[in-house]
Amino acid sequence: MLETGMVLGNTYQILEEIGAGGGGVVYKASHLRLQTDVVVKRIRDEVRGKIQSRQEADVLKKLKHPYLPRVYDFIETPEAVYTVMDYIPGISLENALKQNGKFAQKQVFQWAQELGEAVAYLHSQTPPIIHSDIKPANIILTPEGHICLIDFNISIVIDSAMKATLGISKGYSSPEQYRDVKQVQTYYMTAGMGQVTISIDRRSDIYSLGCVLYHLLSGSPPDVNFNTRLPAGEIPGVSEGFGFIIDKMIEYEPKDRYQTGREYLDAVNNCYKLDARYIVHKRREKALFAASLGMFLVGSVLVGSGIRQTMREQEQIYQAGLLEGQKTAKKGDYEEAIDVMLSLEEDYDNRVEAYERELYYYYAMGRYQECAERGTDIIDLQIIEVGDDIQQEKLGDIYYLIANSYYEQDDYGNAQKMMEQALEYNQSNNLYFRDYCIVLAKQEKLYQAEEALERAKALDLEDDSIHYAEGELCVVRKQIDEATEHFQRAIDLTEDAVLQKRAVLLCAAALRDNGRLDEETALLETARNQADLQAKMVITEYLADAYMRQGDAHPDQLIIYNQKAIALFQELMQGGYVTYQIQENMAILYEENQDFASAESVLLKLAGDYPDNYRVYKRLAFLEADRQQHLDNTARDYSTMKGYYDKCRELYAQQDTEDAEMLMLDNMVYDLQNGGWL
Repeated sequence: MLETGMVLGNTYQILEEIGAGGGGVVYKASHLRLQTDVVVKRIRDEVRGKIQSRQEADVLKKLKHPYLPRVYDFIETPEAVYTVMDYIPGISLENALKQNGKFAQKQVFQWAQELGEAVAYLHSQTPPIIHSDIKPANIILTPEGHICLIDFNISIVIDSAMKATLGISKGYSSPEQYRDVKQVQTYYMTAGMGQVTISIDRRSDIYSLGCVLYHLLSGSPPDVNFNTRLPAGEIPGVSEGFGFIIDKMIEYEPKDRYQTGREYLDAVNNCYKLDARYIVHKRREKALFAASLGMFLVGSVLVGSGIRQTMREQEQIYQAGLLEGQKTAKKGDYEEAIDVMLSLEEDYDNRVEAYERELYYYYAMGRYQECAERGTDIIDLQIIEVGDDIQQEKLGDIYYLIANSYYEQDDYGNAQKMMEQALEYNQSNNLYFRDYCIVLAKQEKLYQAEEALERAKALDLEDDSIHYAEGELCVVRKQIDEATEHFQRAIDLTEDAVLQKRAVLLCAAALRDNGRLDEETALLETARNQADLQAKMVITEYLADAYMRQGDAHPDQLIIYNQKAIALFQELMQGGYVTYQIQENMAILYEENQDFASAESVLLKLAGDYPDNYRVYKRLAFLEADRQQHLDNTARDYSTMKGYYDKCRELYAQQDTEDAEMLMLDNMVYDLQNGGWL
């Protein structure tokens, strides 16, 4: 037991005991050096005995998320084990419920999204982290109106055998969690006779979170009796869609719930699509089109004359519009091509070709999110009336484009769903099966992926695509050498620019993961010289990153590799591809080469473009400190560095983020002050 005034680890002075959670006793403490409040948690003895390694605990120290407290330290003493994390000001949702009784859906929905992001982040870790005790008492409502999910600890890191230390919270723990705790109790009561199987996983967290949302909306946790419980959708003020999501979360059987935090979060973010009161989106305004069609239709149509067009004339207009859009796109003016398609859609709103072309132009521009969203709207609003087989195939193409847009955003779950829809309309396209194989492989669904690839082969899939898909499967199987061989064969054989770009980038990643940095660099250099304009921009950025890794791997050639990376970043910027990250990387490279003036110039320009971004001033502070370190002691002046630090601190205080480098910067300033430099 820690007493008030005691100092733990020569750093943390205990202020008071503030509670006890499922994992141990919790204290408020002060970080003596940084003069900030932290939480010190003593891990219960029964939990402590299950900690297998320091590395297991260190998993938590790597977590960075705006809706989770940051874990700073892990302290072992002869008497106990302690974790140190952020102190989160505010009140618990448990106390908020006592004060308010319940909350409106608008407010709860915001918390549902924030909690979903936190849980999805925990579940995405390797190994996944299961909170196992989500309840109102473990959710803090901050003064800014956001939430923070607290009281996760070492006992929730799931090992390779999917075992975890269990506790229960009445009204919120899942049915399987109750069962497992009872098994554990029986096990110990019978002197360890028999075998205990621990079955909780990500779905247990989903259940607990659903109970929390139900409580917030209704004023009480859901009745455990599934036959008498009021469905969430029947709670006054709760929409159909949101109620459906909550009811699915608290299904008795884990298989009937959302399977991961990410799946739940996707459902919440698309809640409006589940709601019966979902309002049809307003159609985009008609684009100007008459002029672009005039060259094709002179003499064929009398606009506004009152003469009724024949079916043949209408078809001519429609086909002319498709051709005009195609020609415009070939010139690289995709925006105008999209306007042409929108005009066609306005007049021929049940013809699928215009919608498919529109989505393709979004995809070709790399605007993948817009492509997916627009495509989903087209489907959801039932704009298209599917008639003959050709129309069905085109609708399949629409689903295929949406699927590929999700793929490009690394959203493989939605990519799979859309690809399955595409296959419903066209079972004869081998490319559908190839890409279906790939999105399954990305999710490590190997059996299904292999089955899809065999189907594609049966439909005479081209060799380049076969090698590409085999490469993806080999990556999942950790067969890196085989993966690189397949990707290289795909690169050599294909004339498909998109396939070639993907194969190059995946092959480069496989080589990098295998420590073959020279081969990675050589591949990217060759591919860059052969790629089209759009692919060249992407490959160039990857090549610049590869040069940076080469510099790290060969310190004696650091300057040379840094210069190569800088040249590529400059080329990208001259081509109009200017991002914050590229400029920050350039500044870091200049600094590593001790070209402090160039680094400062880049960062000051960034400060002008992003005046409210604390990261710019953080980088300037580090740069100035580095510059002074290279001067003689008598010539050093850290006042400019202190100015950048103060600005950085001011902006950082306004952020809902955690940045480990800020602690490093704080320590640096502290040391400079103690050393008499400031």
